[in-house]
Amino acid sequence: SFKLFNQHREQIAVIPPFKKMMMKNGADSQTTRRNHLLFVLLVFAHALYDVVDATDLNYPNATIASISFGSCHKVKYGRPGLWPQILSSRSTSTSTSAAATSKQQQQQPAPPQVFLWTGDSIYPPVRGIASVEMLQREYQRMKTNNTIGYGKFVQENDIQVLGSWDDHDYGANDYGAFLPHKMERKRAFWDFLDIDVTDSMQQRQGAYFSVTLGSEEGRQVKIISLDTRWHRDNHCIPSVAADTRVPLGAGLACLTRWLSVGLFPHWCSHQVENATVLGQEQWDWLEEELLTSTADINIVISSIQVLSTNPAMEGWGHYPQERRKFLKLLSQTRGALVLSGDVHYGEILNPAAHLVEDGGGDNTFLEVTSSGLTHSCTKGLFGMMCVPLLNWFHKHRWTFDARYENRNFGQIDIDWEHEQMTVSVHDAATGNQVLTTGPRSLHQYNNWTAQELDGVVQCMNGHLINVAAGVVAIVVACLLIFLSCMSLSSNTNKSKRKQL
Repeated sequence: SFKLFNQHREQIAVIPPFKKMMMKNGADSQTTRRNHLLFVLLVFAHALYDVVDATDLNYPNATIASISFGSCHKVKYGRPGLWPQILSSRSTSTSTSAAATSKQQQQQPAPPQVFLWTGDSIYPPVRGIASVEMLQREYQRMKTNNTIGYGKFVQENDIQVLGSWDDHDYGANDYGAFLPHKMERKRAFWDFLDIDVTDSMQQRQGAYFSVTLGSEEGRQVKIISLDTRWHRDNHCIPSVAADTRVPLGAGLACLTRWLSVGLFPHWCSHQVENATVLGQEQWDWLEEELLTSTADINIVISSIQVLSTNPAMEGWGHYPQERRKFLKLLSQTRGALVLSGDVHYGEILNPAAHLVEDGGGDNTFLEVTSSGLTHSCTKGLFGMMCVPLLNWFHKHRWTFDARYENRNFGQIDIDWEHEQMTVSVHDAATGNQVLTTGPRSLHQYNNWTAQELDGVVQCMNGHLINVAAGVVAIVVACLLIFLSCMSLSSNTNKSKRKQL
C-alpha cells in the first residue's frame, strides 16, 4: 500500500477533500499505523474517484475522428474561400498502414466534427480597450457576414465550436488581469461559441472550461480550454501595446519583452517570481481535470505559446515558474497535446527538442501552433522581422523547419483503430498540408523528473548579454582608437609648430 501510495501521491494530493489531509499529515506520517491505514483508504478512494472524470460538459454519444483549429481572424481580411478549405482538408496520413493510407486517399474527406478557436476570433476596430458592446457587434458580424462564410461553415455542417479567447477577443492588446467588465466579456464570448454553460462555469473567475467527447473506452477525447488572460499578471516590463498615447505600441511591447529577458534575465525572473498566468483557482481546477482524466487524448488549449523561446511574443516563457509547473503537469497526462495561437505563424514545438537532433521521440507531448487564419507575421510594418526571428529562435522547435509563415489552420485526425493521431498545419489559401507531426501514439507520457524539466530550453536566458558586451567592446575600442588618433594628431601638430 505504501508503494501504491507513493506512485499516486501527486494525484491524491490534488483531490478534495484529501488535499488538506495530505498537507496536515505530511510525508512523515507514513511511519505510524494510524496514518498507514489512512493512506490505504486514500489510495482506495483515489481509485474510485478516478473513475469519474472531472469535466464541465459531457457528450458521451460523440466519437471524434476529426478536429480543426485556428486563431487570429480579422473580419476586414476575411476571405470567402477559407472555411471551405477547412472543410475539405485532412492530414496526408493518419496511420502507418499502407492500406489505411490508400483507403484514406480514395475517400472524400468528411467535415470536421469540432472546430477549436485558439484565440483572437475577432479583432475590435479600436486600438485601446474595446467595450463589451463593441465585442458583441464584432461577434455578430463574424456569425452573419455571408462573404466571410463562418456562420454557414458552422451551421450547415453541424460543427461543435469550442475554444479559448486571447487578448483581442478579450478586449485589448496584450491585456491581462486588469481589464474591466470581465464577466460581461466572458458571457459575450461564450454566446459567440454557442456552448452550454453550467452554473459552475458561469460563476468562475475566468473563461475556462472542459468538454469530454465520447464514452466508449479507448475512444474518448477531452478538451481543456484555458484562460491565459483573466488572472495573468504583467510581464516584468508591462506592455504598452494598448496604450493609445504610445506610437507603435505593439512593436515597442515586443522590443521591451525581448530586451528584458535577453539582457536582464535574473532581474526579470525576480520581477515575475510570484506572478501568475492562470490564478490559483484555475490551477486547482486544471490539476483536477488532468490528473483525474480517463480520456485517451487530452487536448489543452493555451492561447499563448507554452514552449517557445521567442522572447518578442507573449508566452509562458516569460513566467518561468508557472511554465515549469505546467510542463510537469502535462508530462503526467496521457495523450496530452497543446494547441496555441497568437503569433501569426504555424509551428510544431517539442519540449524534448534539446535532447535529440531529429526533434525527440514519441514519448512526450507536443505543442502545435496555428495562427493566423486571415493574416500572417510576414505582413505589416514589422513583417521584415518575422523570418529572421524564427530562424534565430528555433531551439524549442520539433525540427528547424517545423514552422510556416503564411496564413494557416490546423487539423487533428484520429485513427482509433491503430491508436494514433496526426496533427497537421495547412495553408489557408490552398488547403495543402505544410507541417505534420506524422502518426503519433495516443499513449505517450513520461512524468518528467526535476532534472528533465530543468533541461527544457528557456525563453528568459540572457541571450543578448554577450551580444551587448560585444557591442560595448566595439564601441569602447572605436572610442579608444578615435582618442588615440586625436592625440596623435595633436602631438603631430605641436611638433610641426615647434619646427616652425
